[in-house]
Amino acid sequence: MANFDSVGDGILRQYLAEQFTAFQRAVAAGAHLEVVDRAANLAEGILDHCLTQIGRPVPPRLGERLQEAQEVLRDRSLRTGFLLSDYGYHRAHTIRLLHAQNHADQVAQRGSTIRPEVAMGVAIDLSELLVQVGLAQY
Repeated sequence: MANFDSVGDGILRQYLAEQFTAFQRAVAAGAHLEVVDRAANLAEGILDHCLTQIGRPVPPRLGERLQEAQEVLRDRSLRTGFLLSDYGYHRAHTIRLLHAQNHADQVAQRGSTIRPEVAMGVAIDLSELLVQVGLAQY
């Protein structure tokens, strides 16, 4: 279960809670494309929280936030207080890649949307990411 009480920014905390509730509804409804969208929104918020905690800039898009996180992870002096590990980074990156597959140009290029079972699998990535950064427990 997710717990966003440790998120210092009240607006971000509320955003994460709302997105997580919507994510849970999407999972329960089997709304696979919505699951991916909500997971990407949550990953953005999680990275915002992690970067803010160590005073790093928070870029506007998930891909850019992941680049910033990667810079932190490469610098031993910065990564000490960083909530995100390499494992969490890769989980967030998987969410970003799957979300990108939802875009109209990608669907048109492939000739199909994401298979439901693949999209629903993002729930595992999000669960692991939340636990890894201390925003959920098993």
